[in-house]
Amino acid sequence: MKEESNNLEAYRRRANCLECGCKIYGREDKKFCSATCKNMHNNRLRSAMREQRNAAQMALQRNHDILSALANSGQNGGKLDTLCSLGFDPDVVSGIRHAGVRVWEYSCYNITYRLNGRRLYKIEIHSGT
Repeated sequence: MKEESNNLEAYRRRANCLECGCKIYGREDKKFCSATCKNMHNNRLRSAMREQRNAAQMALQRNHDILSALANSGQNGGKLDTLCSLGFDPDVVSGIRHAGVRVWEYSCYNITYRLNGRRLYKIEIHSGT
C-alpha cells in the first residue's frame, strides 16, 4: 500500500511541458504534453538555426559578389574601408590558410585574397576544376 502511495506521489510531481508549461502526466522522461507541443518546440529550434545559417550564407554571398566585381574589373586589390562601405565584411570567410611568414590567405568560396592591415590584395578567382 505504501509503495502505491509513493508511485502516486511521484506521478503528481511531474515536470512541465517545455513548450506550453502545462503539467505532464505519463512517463517520467516525457518532456512535452502532446505531439503538437513537441512539434512546435522542435520547429521553433530549427527555425532559429535556419535563420543563423541563412544570415551567414547571405554575408558570404555579399562578400563574394563584391570580390568578384572587383576581380572582374581588373583590380586585384583595394582599401578595406572602401570595400566595407560597399557591404564587405572581413570577418566572414569560407576558409583561411597560412600562406607564408606572417601572411594569411582568406577565401570566399572560389575567390582568394590576402589582407595586409587595411588593404586587400592578390584577389584571384579560381576555376572549379
